[in-house]
Amino acid sequence: MLAATDSLTGLYNRRAFTDRVDAYLHGLALAPQPHHGALLVADVDNFKSINDSFGHDQGDRALKAIAETIANILRPGDIVARIGGEEFGILLPGASVVQIRTLSEAVRRAVSDLRFEPDGKPTSLSVSIGVATFQHAVGFSDLFRVADQQLYLAKQNGRNRISVSPADTNEKPLAA
Repeated sequence: MLAATDSLTGLYNRRAFTDRVDAYLHGLALAPQPHHGALLVADVDNFKSINDSFGHDQGDRALKAIAETIANILRPGDIVARIGGEEFGILLPGASVVQIRTLSEAVRRAVSDLRFEPDGKPTSLSVSIGVATFQHAVGFSDLFRVADQQLYLAKQNGRNRISVSPADTNEKPLAA
């Protein structure tokens, strides 16, 4: 269990997340019925400024609060991990288009609504989220690449937003 867990947040670590997502996606290739879902990559906006302004202990406090917030929003069976310094991965297996939109927005909004006051100074937190949807078996690296590209677009378009694209270019994009 220790080898699979991020010591700061208590979430899965990157390796454990990748293994679990791969296992889920590999299972899709063996299943006869169609499957769908999404991989989300959420990155804390302007996180360096929190560490620079208030210290790493407050940055850690922010990461713990964000991790707990995300975990509390997700459905049973969803998988969440801290996959980088201030980056979180979320798998929404079997999620419909509506659930993907609703859960992505719920995560974004809940982080924005967090009350974070290091040294008694109210400080806003937010995340940008890149989403890769899938409607059939697809590899983790392809899903992650698309989600990461979408994360970059969300950051480029102003932060504290969601950007979504199908992992397979033959799929139709989700309606805005």
